Amino acid sequence: MKIPYKKRHIHLNLILGLTWLASGILQTVQNENATFYDWYWLLLSGVYFTIYYFQIKKKYITIENGIIKKNWPFGKTMRLSEINQIKHFSGKYILTSNLKNMKIHIDLIDVESLPLLKTELDTLNAEWT
Repeated sequence: MKIPYKKRHIHLNLILGLTWLASGILQTVQNENATFYDWYWLLLSGVYFTIYYFQIKKKYITIENGIIKKNWPFGKTMRLSEINQIKHFSGKYILTSNLKNMKIHIDLIDVESLPLLKTELDTLNAEWT
């Protein structure tokens, strides 16, 4: 099961990428001697386009084969069977095991997929606090 980001969050990264791209093009066209600062905007737009593509392709959370994974280059993974406690605090779920914690930000999750995540977490043998 894949839990996607909110569309608004994804589209914000696209808009920021387009904004930095337009700014970079304007900076390099207006200045005859382009400096690193002028090219920095193009680099920044590339970062936002990469984040946008990654969020569409990989989604926010993947739950497969008894493992929950945050899909980010250095995202955490946890076995569902190792989760002892689930806290719902300040707009996020905090999954706790004996070895590590994982925070899932609820405001980043698509509204239609949030009940699926809640149902999956309810099936775990974990204490809710």
